[in-house]
Amino acid sequence: MPEQRDPVVTGIKRTGRSPFIQVSLSDGRVLELHEEVFLQRSLHEGLIVKPALVKALLDADCKVRAREVALRFLSYRARSVREVERRLGREGFPEQVIREVVHRLQETGLLDDRHFARLWVRDKMHRGPYGRVALRHQLHQRGISREIIDAILDEELPEPLERSLAAEAAARAWRRHAKGSPVTRLRKTYSFLARRGFDPDVLRETMEQVQQWLHEERSV
Repeated sequence: MPEQRDPVVTGIKRTGRSPFIQVSLSDGRVLELHEEVFLQRSLHEGLIVKPALVKALLDADCKVRAREVALRFLSYRARSVREVERRLGREGFPEQVIREVVHRLQETGLLDDRHFARLWVRDKMHRGPYGRVALRHQLHQRGISREIIDAILDEELPEPLERSLAAEAAARAWRRHAKGSPVTRLRKTYSFLARRGFDPDVLRETMEQVQQWLHEERSV
């Protein structure tokens, strides 16, 4: 049998305005590589392409593509590590590639769970009053560790502030349902605070204050 020779590069073509370049080989295969990988490897027509080089090209291309997907995902808003991992997983990238890309993004400061958690809490507090229970649950769903959650909540929503926000929210809800019966007003105020995820102790103390408002109204 004649000796099988390694293929050579027979053609190089850019695919429109995309960042991908098609590299044609003499054995009929066409490698579509990100231009970053193409330039790093200095590919040219006539280059002998051994199997090890093909594997290296495809591996490098996969990592670049995964990184670009992650960067686009991060361009809309801050993300947690877990969110980026899930997104890359849905795109079908191998676990090892996902780990490497995430690690590199963490090294460059583009992916930081502590920074994400802080921004998440501030954004939610800006949109409306939320309690520590709700924020803790939301951050946990996004893969933030308990240690980071505790630290950020202690900084951004200490217990005295949560009590103050709960009282303000209760006052607004109480006034909003002023035309309802006392029972209805109590129920709707409680439901609103519960949906906003205030700490059970804070919720209990706040509702005691609401009942005091009811008592004062009846005394007038």
